[in-house]
Amino acid sequence: MRIARDLHDILGHQLTALNLQLEILQHKVPEELRESVQQSKSLAKTLLENIRQVVRDQRNLLSLDIRQAIQGLAANIPQLGLDIRGELHLDSVQLAEQLVLCIQEGISNALRHGRATRINVLLQQQSNSIQIMLDDNGNGLAASTAHGTGLRGMRERLAVYDGSVELLALAEGCRLMISLNTDTKEAAHD
Repeated sequence: MRIARDLHDILGHQLTALNLQLEILQHKVPEELRESVQQSKSLAKTLLENIRQVVRDQRNLLSLDIRQAIQGLAANIPQLGLDIRGELHLDSVQLAEQLVLCIQEGISNALRHGRATRINVLLQQQSNSIQIMLDDNGNGLAASTAHGTGLRGMRERLAVYDGSVELLALAEGCRLMISLNTDTKEAAHD
């Protein structure tokens, strides 16, 4: 992701400046050189479009990988119904990995402790915050579950991102809520 950002921020801006310089040059060169300048301008424009496409593809790939990873977690559990809604667009592979590991722990806990057969995952992202909710149809919240090692592990994983993890009782089952602010320390961990 850092490479994609650098491509956009450094090369993208330099190619834009080059296009502007070529535009000015095109009006100042003799007629016999204008076609060469136009070809150079066209090449610079194509390069800029290609860089923008690479950046878009990398961002989409990371958000799709999270959904695919979650689906992969449930693929080998035939008795589990899984519904995933929403999307996350993350710039940090490390953050994406930590979130997937937390979701994996949440699914595992819902199956093992709650005997859930259905989990609904909601991925929400606003400009600088992420919220993930896993709602299950399991047995509900046992008093000892709220302070288990799985929840403690999730909190430790997300502490570096100023994240929080809560387990809440629902009318039927539980809700695991993961929240974090993406403009805190995320960039330092790319």
